[in-house]
Amino acid sequence: MEILTASNTIYEQGTTPFVSRRLCDSWSTNSPILHTALDDLESFAWVCLWEGLRTEHTLEGSKWLTRLSDADLSVVNATKALITNYYTDPDSGRLDELKLPSAVISLQPLLTRLFVQCSTHLSLINKLVVRISDVKPQRNGRFTAEERRTMLVTALDSDHRVNFVCGMEELCREGYRSILSILVDEYKSLLKMHDTRM
Repeated sequence: MEILTASNTIYEQGTTPFVSRRLCDSWSTNSPILHTALDDLESFAWVCLWEGLRTEHTLEGSKWLTRLSDADLSVVNATKALITNYYTDPDSGRLDELKLPSAVISLQPLLTRLFVQCSTHLSLINKLVVRISDVKPQRNGRFTAEERRTMLVTALDSDHRVNFVCGMEELCREGYRSILSILVDEYKSLLKMHDTRM
């Protein structure tokens, strides 16, 4: 786990279209955040969506790719929030309103399960993570390496730190189990669908 800021991560710790919503939100507001394995797991869902959008060369697919790779992180963040909301909230509207290419529609069961699970992880992280919003950068809006190393340590006393680390490790282990389970189930479904077409 590492605390990241917008200034030290955009090019070092992830490609904007694929980073988790948590990281993207943090980067767009230039606030420190704890980068976890769950953020990396959510990235897999964004890679799957990107590949589905990229596979077919449609105008709508190109528009989504442009929004997800916009230089303005608030645009990327809003786009990710909209997409996630459509996949995770059945009352938000129908997915066909997003006008996604058919390659993405074929991935809908996988993407729905991944985004629902990632939203669950996000909720659990938010309950566990202590935002360290009162730590301010010393120079030019950038955190020094020493500030990044000490933010979490100074935010929690030793008992809370141990509980936090144990809780985060368990949450990450459960995240890996749940995402791998989804991938295995969906892979089996794709194999069955492929076999019936042959």
